[in-house]
Amino acid sequence: MKKTTFLLINALVICCFQGLFGQGTISTFSFKSTSLNQDMSYNVYLPPSYNQNSTAKYPVLYLFHGKGGRYFDWANNAGAAATLNTEIANGAKEMVVIMPDGIDEFYNNVGKQWESYMYDELIPAVESTFRVGTNKQNRAVAGLSMGGWGTTYYWIKYGPEMYSSAYCMSGALGIRDGIDLKVMIESMTNEEKKALPPYSMEIGTEDHLYNLNVEWNNFLNSHEIQHAYLERAGVHDWAFWTACLPKAIRFASDNFDGPLSAPETYELPLRGLKASIYPNPAEGGFIYINCGTNTKQFNISLYDLQGKVGFSDESSIQDKHFINIANLNKGIYFVRIHTDTEWSVQKLIIR
Repeated sequence: MKKTTFLLINALVICCFQGLFGQGTISTFSFKSTSLNQDMSYNVYLPPSYNQNSTAKYPVLYLFHGKGGRYFDWANNAGAAATLNTEIANGAKEMVVIMPDGIDEFYNNVGKQWESYMYDELIPAVESTFRVGTNKQNRAVAGLSMGGWGTTYYWIKYGPEMYSSAYCMSGALGIRDGIDLKVMIESMTNEEKKALPPYSMEIGTEDHLYNLNVEWNNFLNSHEIQHAYLERAGVHDWAFWTACLPKAIRFASDNFDGPLSAPETYELPLRGLKASIYPNPAEGGFIYINCGTNTKQFNISLYDLQGKVGFSDESSIQDKHFINIANLNKGIYFVRIHTDTEWSVQKLIIR
């Protein structure tokens, strides 16, 4: 990113929930963009503890609107502040959410230089103005329709270096402004495809973009790119996207590392032992662990983010094991599988 100077022109609180302690707020900020040669506004959601904790940093979600929309769409049409407050109260990570103005440019540089604005100006402005994480594990992107295309485009082009997840809602997928998302994928090596961060897409079965989304889902499957696909009854409207938003928030939250890091006792990275956990994310019931060995005795321990042991077990001469997680709270855990000389630590998400 090249350095840029910006001027904070306006800070207008448009949703403050006065009198309600512990509620997140949405405000509007603006600065003059050099790339676009115009003033650009964006909405910012600050989570409940942001003003009570002056040293904490927060993960950040960039949330895009659709064609014909504006930066205030998510606040005005989907009740973004209330939804974020509810999801955070129910266990999602506190996060800062940036809602930019896409000015109908499909978030690329083919017309106006919106992509340059995003990466050379907006992200640096956000990271210097707000207490947000500045690495990929604390940054996510999501969007609807035109914003779903932009989300997917950024997931492919910048995902491995910039984002921990991407959530596409009713994506206007296909060739836009001469940019072919399929060609971008086809030009990637297998290693580059595997480096793509978690991606989820959601589409209404009555949406006029339904067939494009089905085609894109099938295309990703044909390239063995892991992703989540959800279709349900719905059309291309705010009723559908309002119902998408909690899932997009949760998806971002589940894939953020957040301000907490694994204690050193987790002994990252893996050392020798091959292991995997499935299903992961898990939604209750049981998880299964494939330890990749049938000749050695191994131990299994489960930790929460504070390093507290929630489960410990010793198993002998078997390559698969299951753990009952039905009584565990939702959140991020680490599972440590080890022998006397080898270990592997895997992140487990329980939804």
